[in-house]
Amino acid sequence: MEGRGHRKGVRELGIKAARGAAMYVGGNITGSLAVLALLILLARLLSPSDFGVYSIALAFYTLLSGTYIFGVALRKELPNVRSRQMARDLVASTYAVALLVALIVSAAAMLSGGAIAVYVYRMQGLYLPLLEAAALVPLYALFNLALAALAGFGKTKALTVLYLIYAFAQLSASTAFVVMGYGVVGALAGLAISLAVPALLGLYLVAREAGGFARPTKKTMRYVARFSSPLLVTSMANQGPPNFAILLLGVFATTAVVGSYNAAFRFGNSINVILLSASYVLLPLYSRTVSEKRLSGAAGKIYNDSIYYTLLFLLPLVVYVTPLSQPLMSLLFSSKYALAPLYFALIVIGSTAGMFNTYASNLVLGYGDTRRFMWYQLTAILAQLALLFALVPSFSAIGAIFALFIISQVLINLLYIYALDSQFKVKHRFNEVIRLTLVSALLMALLYGVATLLSSGYLALLVNLLLTVVLFPPLAALFGGIRKRNLAFIEDVAASLKIGKVVGYMARYTSLFVRD
Repeated sequence: MEGRGHRKGVRELGIKAARGAAMYVGGNITGSLAVLALLILLARLLSPSDFGVYSIALAFYTLLSGTYIFGVALRKELPNVRSRQMARDLVASTYAVALLVALIVSAAAMLSGGAIAVYVYRMQGLYLPLLEAAALVPLYALFNLALAALAGFGKTKALTVLYLIYAFAQLSASTAFVVMGYGVVGALAGLAISLAVPALLGLYLVAREAGGFARPTKKTMRYVARFSSPLLVTSMANQGPPNFAILLLGVFATTAVVGSYNAAFRFGNSINVILLSASYVLLPLYSRTVSEKRLSGAAGKIYNDSIYYTLLFLLPLVVYVTPLSQPLMSLLFSSKYALAPLYFALIVIGSTAGMFNTYASNLVLGYGDTRRFMWYQLTAILAQLALLFALVPSFSAIGAIFALFIISQVLINLLYIYALDSQFKVKHRFNEVIRLTLVSALLMALLYGVATLLSSGYLALLVNLLLTVVLFPPLAALFGGIRKRNLAFIEDVAASLKIGKVVGYMARYTSLFVRD
């Protein structure tokens, strides 16, 4: 009876997590499409050189915005608090610590922006964009703290709405300012508006969930600082390599090359959006699984299932877009960004390969081992930085891509696989993952051939979409990558979603080819 109850509890948790993750990932995909639309508009409205300047300023802002990592304490601890008073204390103390650090970082960056523009890039016109980018850091911290707190409270719908407000406000405001002639400065001003609006709304929603505001306490602030300090160091380093790569490219390549790389990086980063969105919702689940005795043995199963089901829905997207990188990038960004298609294809494949360390790091955090997490991450980051300095001066953007998305991802995955196995006794299930990967590689090769034969970009987009939808499910089933138990779980989750009918139809279509 106990074993049956354990399995039922794990299944219920899994369905709840999948439902929440699907809602948030769906919202983030929608929001990311809005941000992607903005990227496309800016790439077309600005010259490649100005778009490169915008890329450098955006990388500077993103690099500075690692202070949002304080929200991890909210996502981890809020699901386990026992009273509203404890929730108010935790929220207030986390906001206080995070904003203090964000203001310090912002002030230091604003003071050094002029020297960076003149002495590093030798571009006086870069000073104002860097100043704006530095000023955005506190707004970014407020926005992400709101998302983290709502995730901790289990309010997936509310945090999804906040992200959508951010995305569409940025699309409308930044585009409007650029059209009015304010250029790069206007694009960054639109970003400021898009952060401020959901940050203030989020503050209201968080206070309502916590039962009001509270005065920060020294004890809780010390706990938040102690818990988050390793994460802050790691986050600042983790934000560093991809954004430092853009800053480094600005030194060794033209701003036009930086613009092409940024177009491919931001577009390809949509894969990371899916992974990080799912892991955002999964950390509270991992934390609860580890903390509850009756569920503590299920952490490995939930982790492996998270990877499998994410791949099951993510790989068809990768299979579809990668062979179409040339027509996609040309149709979206124009032929001015000639190198972007190659960059995009490599980034998409590398980002997908990095999903193991994305989920594994959240499981380590679920155990509360932030110091071990810090050392794992710093080891990986140092390897990435060393590769960047070794490859970028000689190979420009290709060197950056291999440093960040190919070589380092293999190393980081191996590090986390070893860590989970040796220290947390979590065994990886590679059988189904390998089968899905083989199916994806075969279908990708076929679709690349089809895209090459078809002269029309629009025709290739349509034909390859139909081939992906029709061929991926039966091939995955025939190769043993999908089982009946997987389809049963998917149908259970789909029954609770508004788009469940579409997912249900695909599950039933796939079941025609399942062998077990």
